[in-house]
Amino acid sequence: MSSAKKIGQVVAGVVLILGVAVGGAWSLYSWWDQSQSRQIVHIDAEQIAAAKPPPPPATAAPTVPGTAANANAAPAAVRAPAAPAANAPVDLTGVAVQLSSTDAATRQKAVDQLRSMAQTDRRSLAVGITRWARPLLLTRQYADLQELAQISIAERAFDTNIVSTAQRAVVQALLGQQSYTEALPQAKAYYDIADLGGTQEAINFISQALAKTASQADADNFRKNQSARPAVLGAISVDGTMYDARLTGYASQINAGNASWNTYMARGNLLLVTDGPADAKQCFIDAMRAYGDTEKNARLALDGVARAVRDINGDMAPAVALLVSLATDPTKDGPALQEANKPPLDNLRQAATEILSRAKINPRTGR
Repeated sequence: MSSAKKIGQVVAGVVLILGVAVGGAWSLYSWWDQSQSRQIVHIDAEQIAAAKPPPPPATAAPTVPGTAANANAAPAAVRAPAAPAANAPVDLTGVAVQLSSTDAATRQKAVDQLRSMAQTDRRSLAVGITRWARPLLLTRQYADLQELAQISIAERAFDTNIVSTAQRAVVQALLGQQSYTEALPQAKAYYDIADLGGTQEAINFISQALAKTASQADADNFRKNQSARPAVLGAISVDGTMYDARLTGYASQINAGNASWNTYMARGNLLLVTDGPADAKQCFIDAMRAYGDTEKNARLALDGVARAVRDINGDMAPAVALLVSLATDPTKDGPALQEANKPPLDNLRQAATEILSRAKINPRTGR
């Protein structure tokens, strides 16, 4: 064999070896690159899922209407979804996502779950109102919003925040439906139950309804001039018959001498949303005298008293004046709220200071 031929065979062998090595290295890199890509896609999918249902993959089997698609789900014929456990709690976060869906069937499924809760788990429905009220409003499902909000009021009447939030939703639902005649008294009911910081929003709701049921001039006058509000508010009649049975039941417990803290607060709150601020004020005072040993209870009850004082006068100023007095010198107006030195004057001082702070009112100036 010639030297040239031997050299040619050696070169060919080297080339073959290098080709195998390069090919192996490229295959290894390709496997690593695909692996990293899958990890990145998986992370992105988890992040997206936290905000909204992921879209179905291009090759996925058709999804059942009303269910969220899952990019990793097998076709139904291969792996059927697990049935929910009996009496399993409803995932309100998931319901909120479904309510915001562009698919009508998905939204309806979420509404059906809320309606089911209204029959079987009203407590969780009411406690979770901040999760479902806004999505129902934004998707203009006004009738469902109004009904579920009123159920929440009746269920958790002792919880002032829930009652106020739910009554606000009732007003927004009626305004959204352009049912202005019905919205006007419900807006007044919201004025009565709203915290001091929400007074202006309630005034705006009433103005919106007045613009359609009276005139724009009347609405503007009510919104801009405090002197016009007491007469207008006094002329609006609120129908609270839907809560009559509960109010009667709470009154019976109080008269029998076995009322709990929740009984007093529930009756007081329902009296506010049915436009009975004078009776509500006394109910909150009785709650303070019976259960105002803690600062929290004193604050919640005193907050009810302040709302009632505003509603009786059709003006927030007297309520603020009472709170400023209690925050600066509780010995002046505090004794009128006490019975057998309960609640302690220091509790009243702390409670008034906290209420003013939450309403962003300076206790020194009242503004």
